[in-house]
Amino acid sequence: MKTRTIAGHEITLQEGRRYMAGRPFATATRKVFPVRIAELGVLNVKIIPGLTYDEANELINAFNNDPRGSLYGREW
Repeated sequence: MKTRTIAGHEITLQEGRRYMAGRPFATATRKVFPVRIAELGVLNVKIIPGLTYDEANELINAFNNDPRGSLYGREW
């Protein structure tokens, strides 16, 4: 396990695996946007709860920063 700080959040995940971050769709009534960090191809999920829309977007953009594009997530 390895801990890194991404957009001000300490996240501990299994080293050498690929993960992708995402959040629920925005709606007029939604105020909280938990970010889900999932290992690609596996049902291993970590939740970062209680984020605002802007905080969630900042974390997702910082996390999914593979040079090939955001759909590749991040190798931890």
